[in-house]
Amino acid sequence: VVDNFYGRMVYTNKSLLFFSDPFAYEKVDYTKNFIPFLTDITMVGVVESGIFIGTLDYTYFLTGKTPSTLSLTVVANYGVVANSRSYIDGKVVGESSTTTKRLPAWISKKGMCIGFPDGVMQNTTENAVALPEGTSGASFFRQENGQNHFISVIRS
Repeated sequence: VVDNFYGRMVYTNKSLLFFSDPFAYEKVDYTKNFIPFLTDITMVGVVESGIFIGTLDYTYFLTGKTPSTLSLTVVANYGVVANSRSYIDGKVVGESSTTTKRLPAWISKKGMCIGFPDGVMQNTTENAVALPEGTSGASFFRQENGQNHFISVIRS
């Protein structure tokens, strides 16, 4: 899993979240620029105020803008299907901020979820749709003919 976070690249390797040096995406100090998690990381979703992290068992939010200032909070006691994160247009869900252009959306073990800039996660399908449990997935968001589509495939 790879993403961009305030001039740094965020990389994962199993249960470790690594940060590159600022604006030097290829430089990573593996001895200090990392955060360990209890189980494998399956998703990273960046928003204005931090990073959503999905693991096999939990969903977290890291508040802050630099690795040394990040603070961890559990936002859901269930995990995320690996590789199922995509980004959606924030206007689709009523985000009218001038800076919010995209929000991470993913398939969790209990439905489709969206991460908001303030660190709040919303499960949009938990009470409406029973999703099959899977080991990995792929998702994308598209807008066509005035309609918004979040399309996912889950491998069981």
